[in-house]
Amino acid sequence: MAIQQSLDLKKISQELSIEPDILLKEGVYFYLEKEMKLAEEDIKIISDRYHTNTPEQLEKQIKEGKIPSHPVWEDLIQWENLLEYIKKIKKLMKGLNAGTLQKIH
Repeated sequence: MAIQQSLDLKKISQELSIEPDILLKEGVYFYLEKEMKLAEEDIKIISDRYHTNTPEQLEKQIKEGKIPSHPVWEDLIQWENLLEYIKKIKKLMKGLNAGTLQKIH
């Protein structure tokens, strides 16, 4: 399978006149960008659901009894996990040296 993928990458890079390593780097970068946007959309859904801007605000509302703890705790945990996921993605994107990526058009 890896051999076939390698051949496909080579063929695509030839068709687009782009070096394979640049094509791969850009592909990974745009995949990470898409993942980050999806995570941000999920956060927005949770934020809008409870009318809060941060996980800390949501936790405060739970502790003060303003909203029931179940299933809100699960949403709070998901929100915190999504924020960590976004941090990882940003770190990976920075590691790809995004500023030097070519734009494919």
